[in-house]
Amino acid sequence: MDMRPLFRHLFHPKFPFEKAARLLGEARDLAVLEAAARDHRWPALSEADTGKALERCAHDGFSVVPWGGAGYPEPLARIAMPPLALFVRGGMTAPLALAVVGSRRPRPESLEFARHLADALARRGVAVVSGLARGVDSSAHRGALEAGGTTWAVLGSGLARIYPPEHRPLAESIAAAGAVISEYPPDTPPHASRFPARNRIIAGLCRGVVLVEAAARSGSLITARLALEEGRDLFVAPGGVLDERFVGSNFLIKQGAKLVQTPEDVLEEYPEIGPAPAPKAERPRVEGAEGTVLDALSFDRPQTVDELAKTLRMKVAELNAALTGLELKGLVRRHPGGAWTKILL
Repeated sequence: MDMRPLFRHLFHPKFPFEKAARLLGEARDLAVLEAAARDHRWPALSEADTGKALERCAHDGFSVVPWGGAGYPEPLARIAMPPLALFVRGGMTAPLALAVVGSRRPRPESLEFARHLADALARRGVAVVSGLARGVDSSAHRGALEAGGTTWAVLGSGLARIYPPEHRPLAESIAAAGAVISEYPPDTPPHASRFPARNRIIAGLCRGVVLVEAAARSGSLITARLALEEGRDLFVAPGGVLDERFVGSNFLIKQGAKLVQTPEDVLEEYPEIGPAPAPKAERPRVEGAEGTVLDALSFDRPQTVDELAKTLRMKVAELNAALTGLELKGLVRRHPGGAWTKILL
């Protein structure tokens, strides 16, 4: 099917989305949508720009999934303002999708919880959906990948303009195990206005949204609001009552969102996804200096080697050897600046 006539209407910067949303309720196929676009004289892209976008898709192996076409996710099609087309790298196939979103500058324990939660969801066959952003989003994607599961990343830019740029390798891994998704043509650059818009896609793809750390003005609160507006389930990880980084999270719990402290708090709401996986292997046994160091480490407060040496009264060489052994066993994590935390297993 030649999609150029349709695309000349879809991807204009002044595209009237509210008018489109009303017409989408009546559209049954691409021909109807094209006719609606012509009848209302919506602005059009030039032939050159349209051709360039489609040629880029063909060259890079991106799929183009129009609203109403085969492969367009049914839950997304039913939201108030569905994207008129999706550009996809990879494949969107999963019995259930849940979003894990949160702060771009979270506390270490929030990063660890997002990874742990995504790992547990992915092991149950759930597609973990997030926005490829720094912080909680990327930790959720990595947790799903480490579990050998499926994860989908929704962008606020085109597929050829990954943002943030340091997440390009992560996007490659996500495309291989799931999908990288955008409503924008491939070469569309990131822009602040596009990220709130992409949040409706994250919420729309999913049965539920898990919020991990949100301050009073967190962008992830937009995703939470959109999830509630679309009738999706909302789960929120709590935080300290005096910690401003959790003001938004705790407010949502007060308003009735389900409090989440373990993956089971989410999984129990979806019994149809199947039985629990085999339990993880027990934490490797540690003794001697390694055991002493592991007991002194925290899940949420990174400590430097100097701090640990002072607390434990250990020689730095002995402490470094113990930390190296614990890292090889997957029990501790090194943070920027040479600080360490315990890993939540």
